[in-house]
Amino acid sequence: MNPTRHCNETDSVVKIGDKSDFQTGNIFRHLWATIMSFNLTAGADREYVLACLNDLKSVFTSFGEPVLTLVNNATMPELSISAVEQEIARISSMEFFMKVFGPGKEDPVSLIENIEPILDPSAIEHHPPELAEDQVTNLLNVPAEIQRAQDLAFFLDRGDVTLKLFLWRRLQKAYESIQYPTKVISCSLRSIEIIVGELVAPTYLELPSNQRQETLLRWLNRADYLMLNVIGKILDDPKSSFECIDMSHLQSSMSAIARLSRLLHSFVLYEDSVRIGQTSPPEIRPAAAAKAYDHYKEKLRSMLVRSWTLQYTLIKEGIAQNKELFDMPSDDCINYLRSVHNALGIRSYCRYANKVLLKVMKQELLTLDAEDSYESDVAQVLFDYYGLKFSPELDISLDHGCPVEKLDRPTALMMVDFAMLQAKRMNIKDFLKSDLKSTIDTIQMSIGWSGRIYPAITQNKRIISAFLKSPINPAILYRAVQGVSDVSVVPVHTESYRLAENGWYFLLGLAAFTKFKTQKRLGPTATDDLDLAATFFRRELEHGVDRWETWYRLGQVYDAKLEEDITWSAEKLNHHRADLTLLERRAIHSYSMAIALAIRTADSSAGNKKDHIRSLYTIWLPDLCFFKGAFFNGPHLAWDDFTRHFSSDKSQQMYTGKPFRDMKLYSTWYFASYLFSKSHG
Repeated sequence: MNPTRHCNETDSVVKIGDKSDFQTGNIFRHLWATIMSFNLTAGADREYVLACLNDLKSVFTSFGEPVLTLVNNATMPELSISAVEQEIARISSMEFFMKVFGPGKEDPVSLIENIEPILDPSAIEHHPPELAEDQVTNLLNVPAEIQRAQDLAFFLDRGDVTLKLFLWRRLQKAYESIQYPTKVISCSLRSIEIIVGELVAPTYLELPSNQRQETLLRWLNRADYLMLNVIGKILDDPKSSFECIDMSHLQSSMSAIARLSRLLHSFVLYEDSVRIGQTSPPEIRPAAAAKAYDHYKEKLRSMLVRSWTLQYTLIKEGIAQNKELFDMPSDDCINYLRSVHNALGIRSYCRYANKVLLKVMKQELLTLDAEDSYESDVAQVLFDYYGLKFSPELDISLDHGCPVEKLDRPTALMMVDFAMLQAKRMNIKDFLKSDLKSTIDTIQMSIGWSGRIYPAITQNKRIISAFLKSPINPAILYRAVQGVSDVSVVPVHTESYRLAENGWYFLLGLAAFTKFKTQKRLGPTATDDLDLAATFFRRELEHGVDRWETWYRLGQVYDAKLEEDITWSAEKLNHHRADLTLLERRAIHSYSMAIALAIRTADSSAGNKKDHIRSLYTIWLPDLCFFKGAFFNGPHLAWDDFTRHFSSDKSQQMYTGKPFRDMKLYSTWYFASYLFSKSHG
């Protein structure tokens, strides 16, 4: 075929053709047949064939875009601009498919360069770092490449959707191989869009009923697989999952997911109709078919949960990209989750899809900074997931049929603030009788004691133990009632510091202490609760010694333990007096620190502060220092076991002596009278 001759023929047709009275298609048939026959010859230049087809397209445009139908002609059934464009796309695609499917075409960067401009031209603005800048520039600026990409896109749009999905899958694998997860997510979302688009296309809707049903199930399975992968990747790395996904992409994906959710909801309506007796369930035999039917119903329920969960992640990202349009973005997100949770929960769907909706809700409700209160929703989610119950004031009236899972440590740490908020609203005695008590015990069991040894906590533990066992220095007692007593500890910056700061250990200690005190005792009782209370109080003090109430309650624990030891038996008085002395000494030290800190740090309200200090004066040394001191002959005030070695200036020799003077009987009486006067002043 002579190129010059073809161009001359084409020009002649355009120049001398009668555009107003064009009766035959002989010229078009001749041009078309000439081009097609040349294309079938060996060694035909593809670029030249494309140029000829483009010339033919111009001729059709010049003559008003006629459409010529050739009867009984399978080779050329129709001559039109559309047919020319389709042929151009077909020829252009041959080279493309050779690059993609040819042998040795596994280089991910090469695949991305060839496939992405065809499937999603707008996405090349977010090319991966592995693509060189000059490669992307060439891809964007060369007109021939752009035209070829458009032709290939046109061909794919006219072709089978399975091919398009396959190409998206190849592109996704290429991005996976270069570890670019945000583009992997984008490819999966685009594939879902294609599937949903196919379900509303005439090619699907015009199928016979049986074939349409089979096709629907096949596409739903494919969409479910894609949603499963996308949700997993988004939840694993929510911050960077949408880095290259703009608002236009989000809107198209949200629209597709909404259509899919609407389709799946028809199954929900069917199940509702069966549940209320409006529709009779089908009778399926044999048993294997009935089992397969039930299995697929479970699959559809899981798909529904995944679709609403995936839609939430897209909506949340859309809100983040358009913050100026939302006054309360966190509340809008939670309201979406609340509505979906209620709709799925009453149908007992929350347990499906591996509880992915509950996982997302748990994370969002416990971390989002919302303006409104959603405590009932938090309680319902935690009840669904872990079977935990909180305050009776929170509305948890529905059982969503979720199997209970074991509470893990990270979630338990997230729940501490919420649990403390509920506990602070309750009287301690009511707390012991409530479901919240068992919930908090479960949370503490999941948190446990950190297996890691922190030097700061270890050092503080030694300092507090030494302080509680130390002899009672009268000067320290005098300074305590002036608010100047203190214990020097090391600052702690650990994970458990937040628990101590929120009063978690104090609450656990107070619960154990109150449980012991409220028991009706008619004889000797085990003091395990007191030991547990002391452990929690001292655990909080190891993180900071500035809370006067913790010292006060610790003193009460030692006081109660001492009272329990001497009330029912004289054995410890006769044989273990040293243990009793240690307990009383610990109680006095605890009360002294409580007095000192209360004077300095109690509630700034004058009335409350005065009442607290009066209470401490009344309970502290008048009881321990005077009455018990007289009964025990004051061994807790003695320091015979705490002598120290000194160096004499005169003899230049070492000697053993007292570190400070005793607190004599008169001093004890005088100090007690001072405390009584302060407690009534």
